[in-house]
Amino acid sequence: MSKSESRPSLGPRLRTPEAAKYIGVAESTLEKMRVTGTGPEFEKPADKVVVYSIPALEEYLAQRRARSTSEVGKLRPRPRRRKDTPGGLPGRKG
Repeated sequence: MSKSESRPSLGPRLRTPEAAKYIGVAESTLEKMRVTGTGPEFEKPADKVVVYSIPALEEYLAQRRARSTSEVGKLRPRPRRRKDTPGGLPGRKG
């Protein structure tokens, strides 16, 4: 894309605490979702900076929209637990 062709702005960005509040989850949940790839799209403008655009958060919420509780589990598969350790938790011995 050349400099004369600019992308439309996605508006202001929210840091993790504000983004978590926006979608109604705990900060730690949003961080885990980022690690597993199950959360909203994000950007890293600097080494330790993570931001979310409001359209990305809205898109994530729209993908999770349901009309009944029976639909909720079908929206997006949850990450699988590891089978090689008891309880599916890495490093746990039993």
